[in-house]
Amino acid sequence: MTVVDLSLVALRDPVPGPAARLWWNGKESALDDLIERCPQLWIGQAAVDLHDEPHHGGPAGRIFASLFLHGTIPEYGLPLLDHTLHSEIMSAFEPRTDDPPVQVAAMADLRDFLDDHEGWHLVTAEAMR
Repeated sequence: MTVVDLSLVALRDPVPGPAARLWWNGKESALDDLIERCPQLWIGQAAVDLHDEPHHGGPAGRIFASLFLHGTIPEYGLPLLDHTLHSEIMSAFEPRTDDPPVQVAAMADLRDFLDDHEGWHLVTAEAMR
């Protein structure tokens, strides 16, 4: 099983659609440098070779999948953290019996990070640990 460490990144300001499109498509983007200077929380490991499974690689992988959907449909952008997205992220982070054996952050740390960044834009990024 191949795992990657993921961080949740909060950006105060919106990012233009073209830059978001490059980011979500894995291309070099202005976001690359910006993300390094933004508040981040390590949310855990995701099993990347299991991304087609219903668990999406575990709790961190489910958060990535959720933000990817919100960031690409119906148009490219960075998801805005509101009450609905907050609840969706917390629900996605709940452990499931079929999750792969990966390390994840504490639920309380995730909740605190989300509470502190309500109204900001969110993405996930590979974590530097």
